[in-house]
Amino acid sequence: MNKSLESDIISLVAESPFLENTTGVFDKIESYKRQLLEANMSMNLIGSSTIPDFDRRHILDSIQLVKFLQPHDKILDLGSGAGLPAILLSIVTNLPVCMVEKSPLKSGFLQHMIDQIPLKNIFVFNDNIFFTKPNFEPTVVTSRAFKSLHTLCQLTTSLWPNARLLTLKGQDYALEMDLAKKQFDFDALVHPSAVDPNGVTLNISNITVL
Repeated sequence: MNKSLESDIISLVAESPFLENTTGVFDKIESYKRQLLEANMSMNLIGSSTIPDFDRRHILDSIQLVKFLQPHDKILDLGSGAGLPAILLSIVTNLPVCMVEKSPLKSGFLQHMIDQIPLKNIFVFNDNIFFTKPNFEPTVVTSRAFKSLHTLCQLTTSLWPNARLLTLKGQDYALEMDLAKKQFDFDALVHPSAVDPNGVTLNISNITVL
């Protein structure tokens, strides 16, 4: 891994209680990146147009969520797909992580990453979250390009009412919030993205149905 990316990662998590010891962390991130790009040649894991800017679009975009996590947190990631942000959050924080992915093919890739990197305290739940709930009680639900904020609030309130929601959104986030507020009440902190001038991280808590 190049020193510039290492420096950017350290800067992103500087205010968090994680990554005090970087031993092995950057090697694991580099291993994940290499294997993901190799797998992407035969699987539709990430858009090909994002590959030239992979470090910013995927690695840094995912790792910026670390600063919103605490040492007691348990993370459930919806629609994990290629493992973004779940695998990177696992590498950096070592927190318990459940990756929810309904595609058997993508779930197989995620399990392969767990075995090959290797990672501990993380597992794949290969099922449709709208029909089956994993045996895991998160304190934080994360998502990146999964569903609308309304749907995320619906899932969180019905399955994990005590969890907060961390989701990466684009420039239409305000519209999504307005639509969600028609059915849900919640406290929302809007944080500008550290890597995307048009993006935000929504930190949603105390979600209740109106």
